[in-house]
Amino acid sequence: MGPSSWDLLRGVPIASDAEVEVKRAALECSRSAVLVAGSSKFGTFGKYRVASLSDFDAIIPGPALTEAAAEGVRGSGTELHLAAPA
Repeated sequence: MGPSSWDLLRGVPIASDAEVEVKRAALECSRSAVLVAGSSKFGTFGKYRVASLSDFDAIIPGPALTEAAAEGVRGSGTELHLAAPA
C-alpha cells in the first residue's frame, strides 16, 4: 500500500473517504501487508484513518526517515526495511 501520509500515532490516514473502505478491504484480504511510504510523508496526516502501523507486516520508507521515527516503527512490532539512499 502506498499512503499519502503516515505517522506513529495516526498510522495511515488518507485525505479521501472514498478510498478508506477499498484500502481496508485490501488489507483484510491480503496474506501480508507492506507499506511503501516516502519518508517525506512521515508525520503528515489525512482526515480518514485506514490502519495502524502494526497492521502491516513490513514498512519500507524512503532513506531520509529519521532514526527516532525508525525506532518508533520498530517499536510498533512492524519490520522496517530502510531504502538505500540514491
